[in-house]
This record gives sequence, structure tokens and C-alpha cells, in this order.
Amino acid sequence: MGDYKKEFARLHDYVEMLKSTNHGTTAVIRTSTNAEPSKEVFMGIYICLEELKTGWLEGCRNIIGFDGAFLKGICKETEGEGLAIMSDMQKLLPNSEMRWCARHIWANWKQTWPGEERRKKFWQCARATFEVYFSKKVDEMDQLGGDIVQDLLKYNKKTWYRTYFKEHSKCDVMENNMCEIFNSWILTARHKSIITMLEEIRIKCMERMNSMREFSRKWVGDISPMDMKMLGDNAQRAAKCEVKFDGETGYEIQDGPYKHIGNDTYLKAYNRFIQPLTSMNLWPKSTLPAIEPPVITAMLGRPKKERRKAADEPKKKFGKGTRIGRQMRYFLCKTLGHNKKECPSTRNQGGSAGTSSIGDETRYDFRCCLVKKLARKTRLGQKMDEENKSTTHTFSTCGVHQQ
Repeated sequence: MGDYKKEFARLHDYVEMLKSTNHGTTAVIRTSTNAEPSKEVFMGIYICLEELKTGWLEGCRNIIGFDGAFLKGICKETEGEGLAIMSDMQKLLPNSEMRWCARHIWANWKQTWPGEERRKKFWQCARATFEVYFSKKVDEMDQLGGDIVQDLLKYNKKTWYRTYFKEHSKCDVMENNMCEIFNSWILTARHKSIITMLEEIRIKCMERMNSMREFSRKWVGDISPMDMKMLGDNAQRAAKCEVKFDGETGYEIQDGPYKHIGNDTYLKAYNRFIQPLTSMNLWPKSTLPAIEPPVITAMLGRPKKERRKAADEPKKKFGKGTRIGRQMRYFLCKTLGHNKKECPSTRNQGGSAGTSSIGDETRYDFRCCLVKKLARKTRLGQKMDEENKSTTHTFSTCGVHQQ
């Protein structure tokens, strides 16, 4: 694999092979003849593996995340009953529970109202689980001055904070991290040719499902470690609550009960197996016309491979550190604040310290460093010889040393 035009030409073969090995898989290719009337030019492809689809319906929560997507045709006419849709502030299915990513709202809102204290108050409002607590945090935010609360409440509060989240999805996430993590997960594959990219994503999903099945076999009980940790945290909070029983079926309690996923429900999501595929040269050839690659329009500048970061977001989280804010130190004079070129001792000598000129060429003179290094090795070698002689002498006096 890897041939750009060859993979587009065999895209129909790949789809047929995928359907024959993974029964029930949905795969649709969209082409157009507008660019070249006599050829089918690739426009897009949709693939939904049956194993992933069935696992989501049987074992996952009823929430779907969209990242920069929009729905058309039959998808747009779907009502979306019983679903929760998480998006970056888009309106998709009419009858579904709409959730907007709180991080996108905060990114827009902080452009007018920046600051660490405002950021803390925003997330306290977003994580509020009942109306009274939300109103309390809004009043605390209002004390920061200005129209800060009015600008925040312009966003529909039923879509971004937990007080108004419905219970049918059994999911209280406020951010669209699911899509962001998946996009980062397949980032390397997205820069490859079409079939190589699709195969790499399919194999990653296949290995992921297998690793999650293996992970479930290591559980101590029927509840996952993540849910056990959540249950333990909630138990500590519940221990501080005062519970009063009315004698029949009612209780007065500060926090309601939490439901957790058991082992059987967990395995339903990963109990399907994605089937492997043979190499491209073993696929049967389709009778459909070959697909041509799309016409690539050259854009200005270099293509961006990383997402655009906010102005106040750290540019680098790991790797080699930046030199900004550091003080330089010249290794010969051991003085902070200058390098070899600006060293005062170099100016007094009328040349560059540690260098020697031969004609028009200049080279670094490391003779002093080499001499010091050789002297250090010589001292180390002499010390080791003395230790060996003392050890041999000790063995000889004890009658252990053999000639």
C-alpha cells in the first residue's frame, strides 16, 4: 500500500472486501462527475463497522459527539429521541438532548472576560448539579464586576451545565473531549493515502477492543476500577450527609443515588470482534468504474498538522525546553550574562577565546579540554591499579592467591 492513485482506483474493492469480512458493515462512497465529466472523482466515504455499531447500541451510553460536523438528508430528518448530542455549539437533531461543549463556550467567553478567578467561577457554574448551587456561584461571579454574568447567560444554560442535563443518557460530561481524543488518536493515519489510512484506523479499533476485553478480565469484581473509584469518592461525600427516613419509602438526603456500569454491560460494548482483511493484491476486482483522486487545490502556506492553540494556552507541554528567560553562561570563564563573543577576557586578548586562526579559517581549540580529560583518565587508571595491587597483596597473605 501507499500508492496514492492506485488506492483510490481500488476503493470499491476495499469496500466490498470490508463488507464481506465484517457482515453488516455500512460503507458508502460519494463521487462526482462535475470536475471531470468522463471520470468519477472521489468526494467522500462513510464507514461504520457492524461490531462497533452493535457494541455502542448494547453497551454504551446514548451520547454521540460531533466535531465540526453537520447532518444532511435522511440524517437531518431523524428525530433523535433518546439521544444526547455533544457538539461545538451546533444544532443538529431536533428532538435530541443538545449539549454544547463547555470548553468552547469558555474559549469564546474568556476573550472578553479573561483572568484566573473568572475561569474558576465559570467551571464552578458549569459543574453545578442543582439550581440553588448554580445561582450561588452566579452571584459570586457577579461580584467580579461588569456585565460578566449577562455575557455568560447569553448561552443557553440548558446546554452546558449539569443542572439541566437529562438522566436518560446516564452521562454528565460537559466537554467534547471524546472527539478531540479520537482525532488525536488517528492523527498519524490521517496524513496517509486513503486505503492505508482506513486500514490503520480499522486495526487500531480492532486492537483497542481486544485490549479493553483483556482489561475487563483483570477486574476484582463486577464493577470497573474507574467506577469503583467514583463510588468510593461518592461514599466519602455521602458519609457526611444526614439521611432521614419517613417510615415508608421516602428519604431526605442531600445527594441522590448513583448508578454504575456492571461487568455484563461493559462487555456488551466490546464483545464483538472486528475481522481482519487480506492484502490488496488478494482482493477481488470490482466491476464498478475506478475512482479518481480528488483535484487538489494548492493553498497558500504550509499545511497545518496541529490544532490552533489559544493565546494563553501553553505552547509546549513536554520535550526540549525553551531558552526564553534563561541566562547564558560561558563555559571558560564560568560567568553568567554573556557568551564567548561578548566575554570581557576575549576583548582584552584582542581575539576570540578558545579559538585559533589559520589563514582565513577559524577553528575551535579544545586542547585544554583534552588535556584535562586525559589527565582525569590517567588519575583514575592509577587509582584502579593501586586498588588492584592492594587486593592482590591481601589475597597472597591469606594464602588464597595462586601463581
